[in-house]
Amino acid sequence: MKFREQRKDEDRNLAKIIHEAQGIALLKRIALKDRKAFEEFYYLYAEGLGKFLMSMLKQRGWVDEAVNDVMLTI
Repeated sequence: MKFREQRKDEDRNLAKIIHEAQGIALLKRIALKDRKAFEEFYYLYAEGLGKFLMSMLKQRGWVDEAVNDVMLTI
């Protein structure tokens, strides 16, 4: 049982590292004015950012506006 729990933790850590690497690679492409990279970045992070902001703002309109404001600063 302990082995399985350790394996799950390792898998989660690996997934997190891969996700972060994808984000970094996309940001580098965005810096080079790659519009497709921005679109990919938006769809990769907008949902999670929206959930985080909803927990604080509690209003969908404000959340949508905040997500777009954050993404446009990138």
